[in-house]
Amino acid sequence: MLSADKLVPRIHHQASLPEGEPFRQALVGDLVLVYTDGSQLLARAQLAELGLTDQGLLELAVENLSRLLTSLTGQVVSGAKFGLEEEGPVFTSLKVGQDLEACLLLLPHVWNELAAGGTGELVVGVPGRDRIMFTSSDNIVGQMAMRKLMEAAYEHAGAHALSQQLFVWRDNAWQVFSEPAQVP
Repeated sequence: MLSADKLVPRIHHQASLPEGEPFRQALVGDLVLVYTDGSQLLARAQLAELGLTDQGLLELAVENLSRLLTSLTGQVVSGAKFGLEEEGPVFTSLKVGQDLEACLLLLPHVWNELAAGGTGELVVGVPGRDRIMFTSSDNIVGQMAMRKLMEAAYEHAGAHALSQQLFVWRDNAWQVFSEPAQVP
């Protein structure tokens, strides 16, 4: 039987959901949420058995997730790594471990804090469940570097590939970022 106190969200590409009929919720773009207690995925019928609503499930799972995330580190990536003229920092890659990096999308306080420290909106890429990166909407070079890395990282992620889309943190929610990144 599923254990509610162990339920955590996992992010998947909508076309690569696990076998069976797991309960799922749309997240943003081509990403969806499923829930697991580590041994099995939650099905719609089990949601009712646990006495949870869709929103209650998300809140419980994010609370459980927060207990698992004990450290968050950021690594600034230089444009020189991508052969770009800009040799300074172009984007930041975040790490939390346990292949939970993509689940950082579910923690508004992280994105609100990061947004408060910069200019423009936060543009984020999640090519696989173990990789999340961000830059500013004002940083075209950073977006180009992220797109370049995302293509390779998406392929490398294999069954855990998530998205090649970029997302923007806007009005306390995620949206698909549709601005084409081009060098001015």
